This record gives sequence, C-alpha cells and structure tokens, in this order.
Amino acid sequence: EGFAVATDKSRGGFVYGLGGWTYPQRSGCYGATSWQPMSSGWSTSWFARFITVDPNDPSKIYACSGNGSFCRWIADISAPSGAGTLTASSSGSGIKLTWSQSASSDCAGYWIYRRESGGSYAITPYASVTGGATTTYTDINVTAGKTYYYKVAAYDAAQNRSTLSNEASAVVTASIDLDVTYISRLPRDTYFYWVDYPNNVPNLRPGTENQKRWPNYGETVTFQAHFINKGTANSGPANYRWKVNGVVIGTGTAASLAPGQEGTATIDWVWNVSGIDTDHSDQTVTFEIDYDNLIAETYEQNNSLTDFLEGCSLYIYVEKPIYDAFNARVNLVGTYSFEDWIQRQIKAMNDNFARSKYPPLAPNGCLERVRIDKIVVGSMPGTSDGTCDGRWAFTGDPNYATYADRVDGGLIHELMHQLGIIDLYQMPVLAGGNRVITPDGLPVGYTYSFARPGIMGGGDIAPYTSGASQTMPEYCSSHDVMGLNRNCGYRRGYYGEYLFDIPRYNYILVKDSSGAPAAGVTIKVYQASFGDMSGTPVITTTTDSNGIALLTNRPVIQQITTATGHTLRPNPFGTINVVGGDSTILIEMSRPGGDFDYKFMNVIDFNMAYWSGNTESWTYTINSRLASNSLPRITQLAGAIESNKVVLTWPAVPGAVSYRIYRAGSYLNRPDDPNHIYENWVFKLLASTTSTTYTDTTRFESCRYAVASVDSSGKESALSNRVFAPNLINPWAVGVLSDDTRVILDPQNGYAYMRQTPTGIYIGNTGSVHNHVENSKFMAIDRRLSRMLTSHPSDWYGGPHSIRISDLEGSLNGLWDLGTQGTGNGQFNNPGGVAVDDESRIYAVDTGNNRIQIFTSSGSFLLAYGSTGTGAGKFNNPQGIAVDSQYKIYVCDKSNARVQILQYDKNANTVTYLGLLTGKTLNGPTGVAIAPSGRIYVTDSNANRVEEYSASGKWLRSYTAPDAPYSGSFSSPTGIAVDSTGKVIVCDTNNRRVVTITPAASTTANAARKIANGQSVRLDRAVVTAKFPGYFYVQDVGALPGIRVVSSTAVEVGQTVDVYGTMATTNGEREINATLVDVRGTASEQPKPYGMTIRSMGGAADGIVPGITGGYGLNNVGLLMKVFGKTSQRNPAASEFYLDDGSGVKVRVYAPGLTIPADGSSVLVTGVSGAETSGSNIVRVLRARSIQ
Repeated sequence: EGFAVATDKSRGGFVYGLGGWTYPQRSGCYGATSWQPMSSGWSTSWFARFITVDPNDPSKIYACSGNGSFCRWIADISAPSGAGTLTASSSGSGIKLTWSQSASSDCAGYWIYRRESGGSYAITPYASVTGGATTTYTDINVTAGKTYYYKVAAYDAAQNRSTLSNEASAVVTASIDLDVTYISRLPRDTYFYWVDYPNNVPNLRPGTENQKRWPNYGETVTFQAHFINKGTANSGPANYRWKVNGVVIGTGTAASLAPGQEGTATIDWVWNVSGIDTDHSDQTVTFEIDYDNLIAETYEQNNSLTDFLEGCSLYIYVEKPIYDAFNARVNLVGTYSFEDWIQRQIKAMNDNFARSKYPPLAPNGCLERVRIDKIVVGSMPGTSDGTCDGRWAFTGDPNYATYADRVDGGLIHELMHQLGIIDLYQMPVLAGGNRVITPDGLPVGYTYSFARPGIMGGGDIAPYTSGASQTMPEYCSSHDVMGLNRNCGYRRGYYGEYLFDIPRYNYILVKDSSGAPAAGVTIKVYQASFGDMSGTPVITTTTDSNGIALLTNRPVIQQITTATGHTLRPNPFGTINVVGGDSTILIEMSRPGGDFDYKFMNVIDFNMAYWSGNTESWTYTINSRLASNSLPRITQLAGAIESNKVVLTWPAVPGAVSYRIYRAGSYLNRPDDPNHIYENWVFKLLASTTSTTYTDTTRFESCRYAVASVDSSGKESALSNRVFAPNLINPWAVGVLSDDTRVILDPQNGYAYMRQTPTGIYIGNTGSVHNHVENSKFMAIDRRLSRMLTSHPSDWYGGPHSIRISDLEGSLNGLWDLGTQGTGNGQFNNPGGVAVDDESRIYAVDTGNNRIQIFTSSGSFLLAYGSTGTGAGKFNNPQGIAVDSQYKIYVCDKSNARVQILQYDKNANTVTYLGLLTGKTLNGPTGVAIAPSGRIYVTDSNANRVEEYSASGKWLRSYTAPDAPYSGSFSSPTGIAVDSTGKVIVCDTNNRRVVTITPAASTTANAARKIANGQSVRLDRAVVTAKFPGYFYVQDVGALPGIRVVSSTAVEVGQTVDVYGTMATTNGEREINATLVDVRGTASEQPKPYGMTIRSMGGAADGIVPGITGGYGLNNVGLLMKVFGKTSQRNPAASEFYLDDGSGVKVRVYAPGLTIPADGSSVLVTGVSGAETSGSNIVRVLRARSIQ
C-alpha cells in the first residue's frame, strides 16, 4: 500500500517510499525495481505515512507514522570506487563482459549500461550483477551480427554508483540454445470431474458421470516433447532420446531449428496403470535433446525435462508481454526462458510435496504430483474443455517478471487450488466476529487462527517451523498432504470435498485442571461461519460420569458420496461448506458457580482422526481448567491496563494457600512455546504467588487473564472472571451506552472500537480495520437511535472528510458518511468533535474551517456557526463538543485556550454566544463531557489535567491522576465521557490507557447534616425552602429535615440549586459554608411544610447533629414546617415575636422582611425549624417565610 514517496534532489534516481504495515523502503538507484526495507528503529505496529529527505544533508531521511511515531535513518551516500578495465567479446549466444574488481570493500555489485550503434546510454542500468567479486556478465538479449557497446559502474549496499568505466564493444556471433519446454500426453481424451454445487453440495454434472478419466490399462498413449531454439543461429539436427523411469525407450533426431523456432518429438508408450493408483510419485517420463552433446550450446541445463507420468495436468497460458519480459531476464535456472522458469515452479511444487512428510500418516510426504501438459503464449479461453486438471493464466503487468529469480509461493498456492485444496485461512474466527456470551454475561471475544500455517494459510506444518525460501514455497500442512493423498489416483475437479471425511461418531473427553474426568459438565458447541460465530449453540449436551459427551450429528442438505470417495453424511458440523468457512467450532464447558472454559476445534481435527483409521468413532481429549477443588471462585479480578503493563488485583480467598495467574492470547509463534499448545486463547500458566496482586510487564499483544485459587493439595478453583487486556496504541475517544458500557475508539490498535464494562473491565473488540477510522479522534453515542458517530477526517485510503455513522457494533452493514471535504454547508475540513442532543440532532466541529455545524438526525444540514478568530463565537482549532438537555453547546476552542458556551434555539434554528467556562486558565482544551448532574468536565491535554466545572460553568477543581488501581499523572488526556453514576471516563492517550475519575459524590440535604465539620459537601438540585439575609435553607422533597446554606447568592424559594462547600456547626445548628451556589431553575415538585407543635420542634441530638436542650424525639432542625399559635412579645425592630401554641413551650419566631403581627394574634407560621445557643443551652427558633 503506497502512500508517499520522497526523492533525493541532489542524487537523481534515489527514491524512498512507504505505506501500510511495512517498513519504509528505499528503491534501487536509477530505476532498479527492488526495494530495500529500512527497518532499523521502526516498529511493525507503526503504519507508515510520510517520508522526506533532508535537502541540506541527503544522508538524513525521516519517516513518520499515523500514530505520531517517527524515525531517522543515516544513509550512506559515499560511492565506491569504479570497476577496472572493461572488455567485451562474443561468447555463446551473447556477449561476455569482463572487468576488474572495484577496490572498495563495500562494493555490492555492478550495473551494466548498454547502447547500440548510433544510440546513447540510458540513465537506468541495462542489467546488474551482485557481489563485489563478480567480474563477468553475459548479455544474451542480442542479435547475431550486431555490435553492442557497454559501460560498467560499481554500486554499494546503499546503491551509490561509482563513475562509469571505459566503453567496450563486441559483435554478436551465432549461438544455439535448445530448450525443452514441456511434454504433452496424447490423445487428450480424458477428463477431470465436472462438478456443480447446488446448495453448496458438490454434484457431478449430469451426463459427465461416465467420462473417461485415465488411459485404459494396455492403451497406447503418445508423449509429445516440445523444444525451442532460443539461440541466435540455426541449431542443425539434434539427437534426442526418451526415458521412462530412467530407462531409455526410444531415440531420434530432430530437424534443425531456426532461432525462435519450436520443434516436437513423439513416442508411443503402453499405459501400465490399472485402477486407482494412490502413488503418483513413482513413474516418470524424460525427454533429452542433444543428449550426446554434439551441439555447442549457450546453456545445457534446459536440454532435459522430466515429468511424472500420472501427475495432475496443467495448462499454462501467458500473455506475450509477460512472456517477453521473462525471456529478457535471467531466471533461477540460470537461463533466459519463461518455460524454464515455470517448469522450475512445478519442480518446486513437486519437491515440496516430497519433503512435506508427516509420519505416521504420510511418512513419504505427499504422493500426488503435477505436470505441465500445455504452454500457450496467448489468452486463456473463457471455459475449460475439461481435458486438464487445472489452468493458470499470466496476465497484466509485465513487471511480474521480477519473480524470474525466485519461486513464487503465491503462484504455487493458487496452483494448489487447481488440485482442489482449499484456503485454510477461511477457517479462522475474526476479531469482533465472536458473538458467544460467557456464563459471566460478557462476550467471550476469542479469535481463532493457525499456529504454524502451511502454504494454504492454515493447518499445521509441525515438526517444521518454516520452509519458505527463494527457491521453495512454504511446506504443505499435514492436512493439505492428507487431502491430496486421499484423492491421489482421481482426476481433479472437486474442491475441498475431502473435508467430508469425519468419523461417524465423535466424542469429547473433558478433564478438569487436575487431569481427572469432569462429570456433569454442560457442553455447548458454537459454530463459525466465515469469520463470524453466532451466540446460539448448535449442540448442547452434558458429560457423563466418565467426563465423556457425544457431539450430536446434525443433518445435511444432501447425503452424497463423491466420485473421489468422500461421503457427506450427518456430522457435528451439518452440511460442510467445501470452501471451509464453517469448519471451526468452539466448545464451551461449564458447571454451576461460574466454572467454565473453552476450547476451539476444527474440521481438520476430525479429518485427521478419520484418516488415522477412526472412521467409526473417535474421542478428543480436552484438558480444561475447570475446577478441581471446592474453593470459592474469584469474581472480582480487576486489571489496570496501560501500554504493555497489566496490574491485576483480586480479593483474598479463604482456604487458598496460593494463586495461579493464567494468560491467554492468539497465537504469535512465541519462542517460549515451542510445542505451540497455547494458541487460540488457551490459558497458559504465567506465574504463581501468595499475594493478591500481580504485575505483568511481558505482555506484547492483546490477551486475557484469569486467576485460580490453589488449596493445600495443589488443586485449583474455577478460573476467575476474565480480564481482557487489549493492545492499546492511541485511545482517543470514549462514549457510554445506555447501560453504562463504555465504547473506546483506538484507531491504531488494529480494531476500530473496544468495549469496557461500567467498572472498567475490557470485554472485547467491535468493528474492524475496515471501518477506516485511522485518523479519527472523536466519537459520540446516540442512544435514542442506537448508533455511533465518529469524526472521520479522511483515512489512510483517501476516504471523505465526514462524520461516519454506524450501528453500536461498528458494523460495516449500514455504515454511512455525513459530509464531504470542502468549505460549503455540510462539508468538512478535518472534522473534530461530534455530539448529539436528546432529539438526535448532530453537532459537529469542523476543525479546519473553524466552525461548528448542526444537522438533523437524518443528516440534513441545519446551520453553520463560527469563523476563524479570537472573539466571541470565533474559533481557532476547535476540538471537542458537547450539548446538554437545554441545548447549550460547549466547544473546546483549543488554540484559543478556552471553552465557549453557545445556545441553540431549535425553533428559530439559531445559535447565540453565551460566554465561557470560567475560573481556570486552560492551555489546550480537547474533550468535553456533561454529567447527569449538569457538571462539565474538560480534558486540558496540554496541561495534562481534567478540569471540573459547575453546571453554570464555574471552575470547581482539577484532576491530575485517575482512580486506583491506576497510578501516575495524566499525559495528554483527550477523549472524555460521563456515565449515569457520574463516573468520568478519560482517554489518557499518551499513557495508552483508559481510566476513571470518581468525583466527590453528591449527597442529599438531609444526609449532609451528618457530615463532619470541615468536610467537603455537594448538593445537586436541592430545593430552596426559605431565604434570609446571608443564608438560606434547602431540603429534599419529603419529610426529612434540610440544612442551612451560608451564601450571599441570590436565590428564591422553590428554586433548585447545586451547592458546593464545607460543613460546619454554628450557634447550635449544622450548616454548609458554600463556596459556590449554582441556581438550576424551578423545582417541579416542592417540599410541603410539615404540621408540628412547638414542643415537638427541634428534637433530640442525632449523632453530630445538635439537639435542643431537653428536647426529645427525632431531630427536625432544618425541616420546613407550619405551626399555629398566639403571638406575644412583638419586636418589629428585631423582626421577631414569640409564638405559643398552648403546648407549654413558646418559640421565638425570626421573620425578617415580614409584617410582625400584633400581640395576641392567632397566626399560622410557615418556616424552618431552627436552633440557636442561649448561654449553655440550645433552644428552638422558627425561621419564618410566611405568616397568616
């Protein structure tokens, strides 16, 4: 995937390129087609994006990735010394050049430049040779009688070029090269199997069932050899001979061939195979031309060709430009011939069959062989005539000829398909595709892949590690070999039908963690389908007293036996898809109490059992981690995940003497796992400890952890709840679902999104790399419409500047983009933050255009607001955005170091400027979120802080570090969200972690009365019940007492307020000394005054809440009440009087701002039960808000 190139402007021809999950590359100088990876210091997890050459010092090259990482290379720009005297002479079928070696020790080879008479030298080399000690080159792309001129230059490993040598020239003399290209078997009257796939079941095409497949025993067949004179002169007559199994069976003389002319020779042979021959490796036919070496040839190594008599026949088609390109390059045979190259591919394929040995099933390797029966320079017909087993066409770019010097493993992979061998990479379970839910109620999240895949992208090549090289493809897996061996002796045409070979009855034996059979285990079997795995089991059963369970045979659409001897019948997979997409199952083993484990199985396991002789029945043993003791299961394993470190903590288990920590991951061919037994999420023992915490710093991939308690006998409990530790790279944004599940955007970790539980435990991935959110940094959750919105400032594949909208899973089905790149309405230039309101309108920050835009829920444009600047309503690099229930909009105006508050009027469709968040100097606000309480949280990335503001936008406090179990300060926090409980979730991006802040909890007015003096307190939406100079009372709806708030903030009775302050006891009464009071509006429900006698006012002490001296009953200081009585001791100057209700106790009534009634009046006073000190006593006081 190419993304960027850079040129060295001081040295023509040097090109640097990069892109995708590969190392940055440096091209060969002067147009050479090879690229050298610049791997030093570059992580394979970095997606290469940009590259440049220092114009002042071309030895310095810089490259950077999409995740902000970069590297510098110091290039060698010093050229080696040149080659010595160059000479040229006609030799064989070309011109031989000879020169003396460069004196430079770093000389890596030589470039050859060529011109013809009257021409000039091209900038790019004509040819090259490797090795500083190599001092010859033969040019065979020449015409007899013509003169050619040459120069040579030395180059080093950095491809710096020396000065050019002297010029040398030569005239081409005649040459001969007889090349045996292929052997046909005639007549072509035998056919492969014509197969159709109704309902994905292979059926022979009607009318073809009785076609001839092989020559009959005793039938005479004709072998026809094809050979070409690839020299520059007539060859003259050439003697040839035929061999079968190494024994000469005939000789002859071929007529003279002109340059480029093809000849043929034939011989009859009696077919000696009867019935099905299961070994195609033991009979060969060989054709040799000029076997007696009477002709002087340029190349002798292509005078002979050996085919396997019964090998699967292939027809090869090659377009002329590709054919010519191969003929102009030296190949790995050492000749200039497409035919020699393709025959070398076939030899490598057959050699690979022979070396892929898997005793005891395949001690001699694969017994099938392949052969080329026809090579055509031209286009391949649209349909096969059925006379070959497979066809392949070389079409398109002639640069494919760069493969001339190697075996193309990809080609051999494709030719394996011609033999009916399937892509095993169709069998894995993909990330985000596993829908199975564990007994804990969380997604299992497991993926499935192959440990040591063979050439078909799967299976197992054990005991080999890898066999791919310049001259050999990867080994065939044991499954590939057995599939071919089972079909050896049959013509091809079928595809993957060998997957049908499954024992008639299939059992599993489940053992617990001690190795004992596990009885009474519930078994659920889940089946994958092309990477996805449904959460509905296809089989449910239970192990018997011996730990054994039968995997139920499921019906098939059609029960058949193929012409190649494979029977599709009921089996645990149902109708087997021959492509392999439904061939993986996941076994869930569970017992009550959360005791569960999983094991993947694959149709390969069943096939290999069948091929091992277990055609009727078979038992597969699963060594699970199910409990072997009765200790309680740990259900509160927690993990703090940051970068490559995971800190695990869990509560102590009574009776446990130690704990075992297990880790599971997908397979990555680890050197500490030579037997490859831990791939595909099998839990591997990581450590043992007596502590209740463990820190793992060896993690290098996404993995899962579990802990088991160990008793004194060494037996284990059930595995704990699992902790998923994803490989976080750049967590940028976070959103919260309606159940407080968290969705995290980490565009660099290989998946689009991740999930956390409300407690911060990772539970898996959703979406995929195909969501293409590589550059995205903001997201929003639309709970009303169950969808996810992600800013999309283009991507690594040139996608639109848009808001990308998907379902909550991030699935590609239904995904759509709102907007394109531009400056018009509805267009974006690097979109930033995104938010939705309660009616699903979309609010999007258009960062590059320094504005915000608002759209309907369906994406229709409503308005754009803002422009570039520093004034009110103007922006400079705006980032995050949030909108509250009153349609107030908060925008992080990052480069202006502020958060602006705007008001959207949905009726007028207008936006007005309200002001700023105040009270704290910001450095680089990036993300903003609003809590259910109305409080506002801002990530100040440049200051490494999270700031908290009241609902009215007044600063409250700063957070510099997250909650435990995480530690350490924030480093460039970005995304932020708040859940329904008020927890703040923060993407601590540079620390590669997603963490939680738990702000001080709000309390009720009644509960605040019992908070100790000096302690901080917060009230949310408390109702004002009475107000007085310098203070007021608040109360919760109901009959519980409230509390006095000391503040000069103007409030009105019936309003709701948020109160922030500290607790105190003053003059016998509890109170809040408020540092901030936010008026939130009018309460929808008001506390009702409680009717009470004066004697009942005040009440006894209640903990730290003072009581009335001599008082009794429940303490009600702070309660809104109404009291009836007669007045006395009227004192208007002090705004007070006394009230007597006849209960034997009078109370002083404090009534500022009210008319004081005359003594002896009967009145109903509504007010708050209060208290005050009088000497050493605490007495009642009624603080009136009204008098009737």
